[in-house]
Amino acid sequence: MVEATITGQANPEAAGLFWNSIDRGNARYIIIFAEGEPREIFFGGYSFD
Repeated sequence: MVEATITGQANPEAAGLFWNSIDRGNARYIIIFAEGEPREIFFGGYSFD
């Protein structure tokens, strides 16, 4: 679900909002839950180089 959203497959507008909210040198994280428990952390961002 997270992958489909951030790549724009599920909702291109939502993907644009997510990526446009991140400035260079910053990142966002999403905690992914399964069966009510945290299972993974997704990090997305842009390098500062």
